[in-house]
Amino acid sequence: MASNFKTEVEEEERELPETFSRIVVGENAERLDPRSSVLAREQRDMQNMEKLLTKTFEELGALADATGMPIIQENGQRTFGPRPNDTRTPMKGTEVFVGKLPKYMNEAHVYNVFRPIGEIYQIRLMLDFNGHNRGFCFVQYYNTEDAKWAIATLNHYEIAEGRPIGVTGSVDNCKLFIGGIPKDKSEAEIFLELSRVTDNLVRVLAKAGRTSETVNRGFAFAEYESHKDAAMARRKMIPGKILMWGKLVHVDWAEPEHPETVNRNYGLSRTVQQRTSGKFYNFFDVLVPMDPMVHMNPMASMNHVNPMASINHMLPMKPDYGMQGNLACFPNPFNFV
Repeated sequence: MASNFKTEVEEEERELPETFSRIVVGENAERLDPRSSVLAREQRDMQNMEKLLTKTFEELGALADATGMPIIQENGQRTFGPRPNDTRTPMKGTEVFVGKLPKYMNEAHVYNVFRPIGEIYQIRLMLDFNGHNRGFCFVQYYNTEDAKWAIATLNHYEIAEGRPIGVTGSVDNCKLFIGGIPKDKSEAEIFLELSRVTDNLVRVLAKAGRTSETVNRGFAFAEYESHKDAAMARRKMIPGKILMWGKLVHVDWAEPEHPETVNRNYGLSRTVQQRTSGKFYNFFDVLVPMDPMVHMNPMASMNHVNPMASINHMLPMKPDYGMQGNLACFPNPFNFV
């Protein structure tokens, strides 16, 4: 009996460390081994990402089936609409910018919120490398009245609890500034080269040099059929992607948005705005060379001169439509009507 009891005790003592290790180490494995913690977190993130993408594809499939509008993804954006064989062409001023969009939302959520305002022509959602939205999109209606009403009623609307969106008029900009062009190139040569790498180019404007009519000033303006075409061309010509005449060119919007609008739409912090303001003003120095400073009476207060003042007064004033009443509750996000 004594020997049997001793054997049982020895077996229990051998099992105790293994049991203790399984209980304590298993529950605190992430804390004891940082590498396993990082790996486990990455695995969870990957699983969540796969679930979100799967759910997104299902919702987009249901949206396309219910509306008959195609969904196409290309060059960092996903386009919903227009309908096939739709001959109607929206005029300028029918597109709105939607900012502060939650990352997990897709066109189905946007369509459900903006469709009650009026018939939607197209939704363009900007995507990151993981296939998630970048926090903003563009919604285009068929007429300007619907776009104005969307701005008036949906700006600051809570698309989710505690998540208000920003809605404002989209800058219908179809012109690009192309810098770094060889000065011996004519407008026709620039047009042919841009047509080689971009689509739907309408015209090119290259001003003649100040000393000779046979050379340009090293930059030109390219106009496209639509804002979408211009945006796609700008994305294609990001520095490092395409060479023109064997060299890199600098591409940006010919008419940048007002700094306050950019800050409001994209949610830029003051630090980011200050860091980019220098480049913004330098960009305008290329377009509008500044005259030498004229020394004036020191009594005149010149300490707070706004370098954008000469440009701001030429920009059109955005009408304030105000809030035209409270927005009614919307139906189920995927009850497409």
